[in-house]
Amino acid sequence: MITLQDAKSEVEQPNRKHPRSWAKGYILTPLVLLLLCISGVVVFLFMPELPWTAQSFAVNASVCGRWEVIARPNLGFNVSTSSFNSIGVASIEDIWFTGTIDNFDDSEQQPLIVRWKGEHFRDTYIPPGDWLYSGMDGVAAVTQDDVWVIGHDYWDKLLMRWNGDRWSRVPLPSGVNPVGPYLNAVAAVTKNDVWIAGCCDASNNSSVMMHWNGKIWDIIPYPTTPATSTVLSDIAVIAVNDIWVVGSHDEANTLITHWNGSIWEVVPSPNLCKVKNTLVSVSAIGANDVWAVGACSDEDTGGRIAWGKTLIEHWDGTRWSIVQGPGLLGPHQLTGVAAISPDDVWAVGVSWTNANYPVVEHTVVMHWDGKQWSVIPSPNQSSAQSFYDVAAVSKDEIWAVGESENQVFSARFIRTACPTP
Repeated sequence: MITLQDAKSEVEQPNRKHPRSWAKGYILTPLVLLLLCISGVVVFLFMPELPWTAQSFAVNASVCGRWEVIARPNLGFNVSTSSFNSIGVASIEDIWFTGTIDNFDDSEQQPLIVRWKGEHFRDTYIPPGDWLYSGMDGVAAVTQDDVWVIGHDYWDKLLMRWNGDRWSRVPLPSGVNPVGPYLNAVAAVTKNDVWIAGCCDASNNSSVMMHWNGKIWDIIPYPTTPATSTVLSDIAVIAVNDIWVVGSHDEANTLITHWNGSIWEVVPSPNLCKVKNTLVSVSAIGANDVWAVGACSDEDTGGRIAWGKTLIEHWDGTRWSIVQGPGLLGPHQLTGVAAISPDDVWAVGVSWTNANYPVVEHTVVMHWDGKQWSVIPSPNQSSAQSFYDVAAVSKDEIWAVGESENQVFSARFIRTACPTP
């Protein structure tokens, strides 16, 4: 098995501006072309799971490092599309990824769970069943032997648990409508204290909060709102009596609620744009330091390009306020945030550099250094690439996941010491 260090020295990355420049100066005869094609097939069939060559850079005085684009896990030879939607960290060497996979045999998407162990993808799990438009939408890794995942199957909700040996499907509590919109977020305080946010209750007209007490799942009363459509998108856990949930009302207004150990309460949150405002990810450093990100727009075009601006909000212990992000050209949105310390927060997302079709999608990475947000160069290897989630494995290793050219995509940022000015 070739190690990560071996891969860095043996794999040469093509020039990004001129992808074919590596072949300049070579005359490829038909025989050579045939041999290259045959050898390429052999390499593809037996290629080990190696990261691409790292790309190093210095952004500012506080962030220096390199991106390592991780080779895709072996999902088989019949995969048409796939994506990673979320990431959960059990330890620095044990990371879980959830998403969606589709094959050429049919158009029925299936739920996907992949495990990173040590320095490579080790286990891939596709739950057995007759799936239709299915996927896994969230993961919470309590320990290496205790992992929860949530997902959907057409209109059905999925809840599964890993016990260190196998995955099993867990029934929903009786008060949750098993059909309808999805469960969107799962987070764990301890193995006996796990939360799930989503939609809907048995009447199918209210958001639902589910709680695991170590034995059973219960429905915890959640405040009702006058909105016709309430979306709960993500959960951040600080303590048993300090938990945040973010989302939106009718996509028009941001929604933030807080658990104080007894009840859920709506906390006022600002809007940045006139028409649409939504928060999709939240991460907490402490009781007085919480970040939430999403997107907003001053117009409604009826499509995803309507999301024109990144939305960043911060809790200082007293109130939520909007924090200015770096200026970006074209429509863009943030999809994930990971807060490490007061001067070390990461956010990821996607930007569209062409409002007309075909749309060009690029990953977006931002960093907060305690004073301002800056754009971090991110590994864009195609014209259709997005980040959907981010997680800090340690202060020096940050993972981002999504899709590239309709296939799963993951990359990690390895922090290095900045050179002396």
